[in-house]
Amino acid sequence: MGTVGINTSSLIGTGLGLIAVVVAVFVIFNRQILFITSDRSGFLALAVIGFAMCAVAGIGTTQSTLGWTHPVTFAGIILGVAALALVVVVLTGHSGVLTPLGTVFSQSTVTASTGDRVALYLLGGVILIKWILGYAYLALK
Repeated sequence: MGTVGINTSSLIGTGLGLIAVVVAVFVIFNRQILFITSDRSGFLALAVIGFAMCAVAGIGTTQSTLGWTHPVTFAGIILGVAALALVVVVLTGHSGVLTPLGTVFSQSTVTASTGDRVALYLLGGVILIKWILGYAYLALK
């Protein structure tokens, strides 16, 4: 294992990650920030930020160093496909299928989150895991 090196792309990716945290917190606490006024717009903003994070510091550098079949690369690909599937579900208006998962994220079993909010939670988790994998990649290179 190597040491964790900080480079420009990892700094930009982390900066975008911090912006993603701010967006998620504002949406979770029902606060408006810029054009983000609903769960869906928050989800879409989070998706754009997450894809930007991946484009800046993601698959290109990872696969060129570790290869396509390395576990870190493969996990990143699987999580990226899951994120893309969530975006497709929300954009096609089928986020209602995620509503039953809302009881997992709500404080009681009576109150359930909307499908868009559940998608936001799931996408936030995917982004966090991919960010951790990105730093695992830096430690492995």
